[in-house]
Amino acid sequence: MWLNFFKSLGIKTIVSPKTNREIIKLARANSIDEACFSSKLFISHVKYLMDKCDQIFVPRIENTKIRRDYCARIFGVYDFVINTFPRAKLLHVNINYLYDEAELKAFIEIGATLGKCRDESVKAYYNALATSKLTKKANVLQQEELLACCPHAGGYDLNQEMFYSIFSIIYRATFDRDYLADFIRKNIAFEVNKGDYEKCFNEYLQEVGQVETANEAEIIFEKHRRRIEAIPIDKPDNPIRIGVIGEIYVVIEPSVNCNLERWLAENQVEIHRPTDWSSSTNGAISQAHQMMQDGIDGIIHIKSASCSPEITGMSILQNMSSDYDVPIMFMTFDTTISEAGVHTVEAFYDMVVARKESNEIQHQKKERRAEY
Repeated sequence: MWLNFFKSLGIKTIVSPKTNREIIKLARANSIDEACFSSKLFISHVKYLMDKCDQIFVPRIENTKIRRDYCARIFGVYDFVINTFPRAKLLHVNINYLYDEAELKAFIEIGATLGKCRDESVKAYYNALATSKLTKKANVLQQEELLACCPHAGGYDLNQEMFYSIFSIIYRATFDRDYLADFIRKNIAFEVNKGDYEKCFNEYLQEVGQVETANEAEIIFEKHRRRIEAIPIDKPDNPIRIGVIGEIYVVIEPSVNCNLERWLAENQVEIHRPTDWSSSTNGAISQAHQMMQDGIDGIIHIKSASCSPEITGMSILQNMSSDYDVPIMFMTFDTTISEAGVHTVEAFYDMVVARKESNEIQHQKKERRAEY
């Protein structure tokens, strides 16, 4: 979204690479030990960019709406950066819906800092909306609310029909993508020809990024859904089912969680991971509750080191584990962890398998006794 905004204003941008071992090494060298892994990585990405651009964009996003507050360490990351690198040239803006510092206002302020007038910034903002076709559902709803509140922002005459058409594309594509990703995650461990799911999903993402209407998005989704669901698999009737929850960045970034999901897939696990994210700790607890009610075999909770909200939620998750008799494993990631450390999950996996087999034997015995 921000990249499209800067592009619409004619400003050249560069981005840091995906998190890798070099970035993690920079995090270890430039951060205090007490910082959580996610904020350490933010610092390392800033460090990577410092000698490669004129200014570094570091927004402070405190919340997106009522009860949608970000972690204090994340919305305080600007202060973290400016105190770590006092000479860094930062492009900064606050986004806080509770204090009328909404997204559109933030974009206009950034435009003004870069010497652009209000109308230029508003036009660039809506152009950015139009080209961000895979925006998360929550952002889509926020933009719809914004359009309803200011249909003629800054004197720029908006075509609401056109923008609601764009929103329908984003909304449709987001749900479709999440459906396919969830289906693949539950079946990728059992594909007969390794790599089929990944190939088809990447082709879907490439095609849906070029659509112009919601109907086109639906046609492309149906085509790829049929392809993906037709991929041959060799899946047992009752596979091991493990859920993955926790701090969102650590959960969704393979380079940070040391490819945890890949390890699970290689060990024939049906992976359950939420696609509808809410605030970090509350979200993890509600996701775990739903998984336990659905009969999940085990849950892995992963978080950054020193992540206070997730640490707070751990005691609640332990009580839930006892109440539902579902084992849960807690994993913490920091700059010193390697993929070798992730293999400690093997003991948890073995325990889940043994419990499942024991429960099935007990169930069979009960059925036989009931017959007599």
